[in-house]
Amino acid sequence: MLNRLLIGWIVYAGIMGFALGGSFVSAYLMPPPQHQTDADSDENASEQKSKEKTDEALARYTWWLTAFTGGLVLVTGALCIATIGLYITGEKQIEVALKAANAADLSARAAIAIELPVIRAITGKVGWGDEQDSSGRIRHFCYLDYLSFANSGRTKAFPIEVECGWTFGNSLPNVPIYTSKKQFPINTTFDSDMTSFDSDMTSSYDFRVADLTFNVPADAFNRIQDQSAKLWFYCNLIYLDFMQTRHETSFCWRRYQPIGAPGKFFADPIPSYNKKTQTQD
Repeated sequence: MLNRLLIGWIVYAGIMGFALGGSFVSAYLMPPPQHQTDADSDENASEQKSKEKTDEALARYTWWLTAFTGGLVLVTGALCIATIGLYITGEKQIEVALKAANAADLSARAAIAIELPVIRAITGKVGWGDEQDSSGRIRHFCYLDYLSFANSGRTKAFPIEVECGWTFGNSLPNVPIYTSKKQFPINTTFDSDMTSFDSDMTSSYDFRVADLTFNVPADAFNRIQDQSAKLWFYCNLIYLDFMQTRHETSFCWRRYQPIGAPGKFFADPIPSYNKKTQTQD
């Protein structure tokens, strides 16, 4: 198939070459006429004038075409500059609009945050105990009798549950480990009538957690007194705000038990144990 196509192209090229060469030869080897009549001269003069008019018209057309093309180039360039300018302006307007939107969003969030509950907490008293299991082994433990919660915000909080954890030793884990949790009774609210909160007053809601015990060594109390070990209690309160948005507020305390003096908890401000988060259900 390819051979026949190649042969066809060769034959076609030969025919066209022969025709072109024959035309060229016939055009240049044909002797020009030796005599012209007056009619021929008049006809040639007329053709010359017509050719001149045609050339003049073609020249004018070419000039106008050149001028139009130049104008078109200028307009196109101006349009490109205007387009770039509009793009830059549009980008700036988008940036300004985004900044305004972000500012409005931050303002709205700040306005909402002002209305959100502000939860504070304080620990109750620590109890120490021991008990004997069925195998005769003695279990030593400590417990907290209650947690006091107060809401100093402008709106009510609707608590869901509280997670609790204890650590006895020299340092806290990097991430809180909550070993126990308790749910609040249905329709529990933290009212917004508290304006202040300190260690000498109880909140409007005391949540009993005495059943959340923690195993400790038999000498835990003495080791806390001589400061060879530490005891931490921490919790995470989960609640809803007035818009039914879920929040988590964490607290952490360390036990201070000097020899010959009553013990107490004081807040331990470790960030990972004292954080506030917000999630949307």
